[in-house]
Amino acid sequence: MLNNFKYFFFEKVSSTNSEIKKIYEAKSFKDSLALLSNFQLNGKGRSKNKWISKPGDFTASYLLNEHFSIPNLGQLNIVSSVAILKALKCLYKNVIFKLKWPNDIIVDRKKIGGILLESKIHRNNVEFLIIGLGLNIFSSPTDIKYKTAKITDYSNNINNKYLFKLIGNWLIKYINKFKKKGFNSFREEWIKNAVDIGQFIKIKVNKKNYYGKFLKIDTQGSLILQVKNVTMKFSYGEIG
Repeated sequence: MLNNFKYFFFEKVSSTNSEIKKIYEAKSFKDSLALLSNFQLNGKGRSKNKWISKPGDFTASYLLNEHFSIPNLGQLNIVSSVAILKALKCLYKNVIFKLKWPNDIIVDRKKIGGILLESKIHRNNVEFLIIGLGLNIFSSPTDIKYKTAKITDYSNNINNKYLFKLIGNWLIKYINKFKKKGFNSFREEWIKNAVDIGQFIKIKVNKKNYYGKFLKIDTQGSLILQVKNVTMKFSYGEIG
């Protein structure tokens, strides 16, 4: 079972994911670790994109010092997204947060946050899993291809340290529940809170675009797309 995180707070780091790996490898911790930074200089997003943030935005990483099987990674992406969503809804009760496959957080069809999972594989097992999270608190980039929002558009209740630990608590609770009871309840919760389900979408995979109806996510967390009379399965990609 996953126990409590050991929490770290930094004023400035290059990347929270990179920094938490350094701490783990230098100290040989047996605990799971969590790191919050007030400012991240070189944040990473999916597909080698840069995560843009400013001082005061929420940039954190949670390292689960727990072994998982490789087929669980897609499921863990969904489970961690649902845990983070739960924490956000607890703190910001009047804000309607949604999830966008594979790991975006959306408000009013605008991106307000993103999740990045990294793992260390050893002998066909996941040695540890890092859940990186960026949330627009005070700033929302405008010079990018999609619309963005920030928490202060909807609330003045800003307490990043409280949110940091609240997310940690929900991650522990939901990861332990997943290990004990399986994936199905998280899959259902994700679908209930997702955008684009049942809609015609474009998904970009390896520079190729696919168009079809987003039917569901399957029992591995993969996107199921109906393209004419054929169903296709995607374990990664970017919805346009």
